[in-house]
Amino acid sequence: MSDFLELEIFSSISQELLDLSEYIKSNSNVQIEISGPATLSGIIGLAFIESSLIERGYRYYRTFHETLDSGNDFLCIKVGEMLKKFEPMTVNLHMGHENSERTGVLDTVAQIGALALNLCPSGKTMKLEPWLIAGSWLRTTLDMVYNPIYTSIRDYLRSAGIISVVCIPEISNIDNIPVSEINIELLSEARNKWADLELKSKSKFMDELVTPLLVSGKMSVQRIEELFWNRIIVNGWKLDLASQCSMANRELSGSENVNLSASRMLDELIASGTLIH
Repeated sequence: MSDFLELEIFSSISQELLDLSEYIKSNSNVQIEISGPATLSGIIGLAFIESSLIERGYRYYRTFHETLDSGNDFLCIKVGEMLKKFEPMTVNLHMGHENSERTGVLDTVAQIGALALNLCPSGKTMKLEPWLIAGSWLRTTLDMVYNPIYTSIRDYLRSAGIISVVCIPEISNIDNIPVSEINIELLSEARNKWADLELKSKSKFMDELVTPLLVSGKMSVQRIEELFWNRIIVNGWKLDLASQCSMANRELSGSENVNLSASRMLDELIASGTLIH
């Protein structure tokens, strides 16, 4: 997974991340401090770096810090006197047949995930690779405009065989609360017939499933496309990424002790590679 850093979205910070990785390795005798918010993106980001430190046998401790804006979560790594703060950053990349330039936000999960995988591209850290896309998925920008960073990471993970991208009828179980307008009976019928349908019939089912959401205007076109045509699943997962994220967010928002719930969720993610079983 070391070539993840070679993606164009990292062109402006790849050397910085490589240097930081080498610095951490050369100061392995120093206890490392990691901190992030008790939000879902904070949990996933901390899981990445924590898993790499565990795999390398480094001493560390984690804390959760307050954040005023959940859409601008930041994570910190402190090694001795060196402090690195990870924040979302604007980057450019080229996409499409015309190789046109796009602008997007590179989230903290992707940044710290790339660092963690450079530190230790195996074991528990490698098991978290599908979650490199989670930061972009959780950002509210996906609900407003096309997100080229999300698409870039998704396509990379798919081409590397790390994730599978499937239509919603190909998944046996989903969290349907975020798409409450969906016709459950129609979805069930589509699931039962999907394997035997021709492309035209599949398209008809998808159009009927999506129409209520398009009419409601509650979601962006890309969010709808990802929820219906591009569900992310991994071999061994019982729930797709979108379902796990929405269920985990509800658990956090309903918790009486968010830090405790976040800590338990983080431990589980490192141990099993999933947020929800």
